[in-house]
Amino acid sequence: GEAARSLGKTRSPKAFDALKKNLRKESFNETIRIGVLDGYAELRDAQATPIIIEWTRYGKPHAAREAATKALGKLGEGKPEVTDHLTHLLDDPWFRVRLEASVALGELLDPKAVGALERLVERELDGRVKRRAREALRKIQAGRVASDEFRRLREDVDKLREENRQLKERLDRIEKPRTRK
Repeated sequence: GEAARSLGKTRSPKAFDALKKNLRKESFNETIRIGVLDGYAELRDAQATPIIIEWTRYGKPHAAREAATKALGKLGEGKPEVTDHLTHLLDDPWFRVRLEASVALGELLDPKAVGALERLVERELDGRVKRRAREALRKIQAGRVASDEFRRLREDVDKLREENRQLKERLDRIEKPRTRK
């Protein structure tokens, strides 16, 4: 499991196939599969997304499903289909999958997930899942605020650049008549 995780961190082009081969190996408490799924998350290869989504499906071993759900939080940035799948997993019968889906949605900072997370907080009985969903909501809200602040800062910098350019042009016009005398 640790070898697979480390292999993913190398981001080698050969790592994908090696991880795929090890995904079939049985082990106690799904240790190898969890390492492979974590390795895929570290690899950050888009072609791993369908494989990981398949391992979140009901009927797979619970521990592997949890690890796959967690991996989607690292792989799903900018992928609406991953956000949609994670919001679907908020209704999963296994509470740890719901918990990991909440955390993953918080990592993705996708505002589309806010409604689903709010519904989860309202109906969830397990306090641990509720807490993670609330934390994800706070992260998404903070991410929105940060992106708004970043956008305002960028606009301010652009405005300052434009003012600086205009001042330089004025200075050039003022200095040109002096140099001709």
